Amino acid sequence: MRQMTLRDIPDEIEMLARDEASRQGVSLNKAFLSLLRKSAQQSAPQSPVTDNLKRSSRFSRFIGVWSDAEAAEFLGELLAGFKRGSIEQENKSILKIFLSISNVGVLNIDDSTAERYAIILNYLKKCGTQIPTNDIWIAASAMQNGLGLLTAVQHFSLLPQIVSETMEV
Repeated sequence: MRQMTLRDIPDEIEMLARDEASRQGVSLNKAFLSLLRKSAQQSAPQSPVTDNLKRSSRFSRFIGVWSDAEAAEFLGELLAGFKRGSIEQENKSILKIFLSISNVGVLNIDDSTAERYAIILNYLKKCGTQIPTNDIWIAASAMQNGLGLLTAVQHFSLLPQIVSETMEV
């Protein structure tokens, strides 16, 4: 599990976290994680599509905001995996539902993203570490937008510039 530091936490959020920690009898860290999990569950739009996705999809945990390039890479990887598997049509149906969710958005890659790409790439070269180029762009977009990554690949954890959590698929 990764560590991260939060700065400039608004007073009302700090109080919520402290109240949650006191109420649950847990550390402030565990209280923040609890509040984040609750918030993520509550922020998903409530609709038949979302409800169906929650019940039927292995992809619901990937709801987020990606650039066009990241979305294209994600779709390419998924479709390639679907073709290798035995339930291609079922997976395509689930994917169609996922893509129809209203809070799935697109981030643009711009000069600022490229600057962050350069920072991450130079860091990796200094460390003698290689990760796929598309994953560096994903990390750069996450870094630019202050987003964490929930991922199935371990190499994002090598990047101190971003917050990532690796999950089992």
